[in-house]
Amino acid sequence: MKQGTKDEQGYQGWTNYETWVTKRWLDYEQWSCDHLRELTKEAREQAPKSSQVKEKRWTVDVAGGYLLADMVRDLVEQLMDNDAIAGEASLKTDLLGEAIENINFDEIAENLLREVKTTENMCEFKGKATFEWEFESDLDVSDLIDYAIDNIRDALECLGEFKEIKVTIKKRRRK
Repeated sequence: MKQGTKDEQGYQGWTNYETWVTKRWLDYEQWSCDHLRELTKEAREQAPKSSQVKEKRWTVDVAGGYLLADMVRDLVEQLMDNDAIAGEASLKTDLLGEAIENINFDEIAENLLREVKTTENMCEFKGKATFEWEFESDLDVSDLIDYAIDNIRDALECLGEFKEIKVTIKKRRRK
């Protein structure tokens, strides 16, 4: 059963439940977090070489987002039961296919790229880190804490030992 807040913007601040639960599961295991970090790095390296960037139709950031979204889609499809996706028609195949189609991979990619930029910005300040997050009052606090912990873990990997860590989490009320 889906638990959490469904609002005008979607689910828990994401486009929909399928997008939220996909990102949450991908963030859950250390191996998938590491793999997503590698995919993000690969997409950022490939983006300047794309034909759309060379032809000046897309910026490097846009190209990186689309490349990463495709990579994450491929990863999710690999994680799913291949028989259910490529197998004979069945209720399982139809439901799984529809759920995957509902995932907003562009939103997941945008989130991953933003996380990487946050970590890179923290890497410039050796020995000291400040983390600040604001969230809507109807968002699940446990999701925000998971996100904060992931960001702090990334910063620790990047910076090593901190002399000072400051964490601020503010609850913003909806107007």
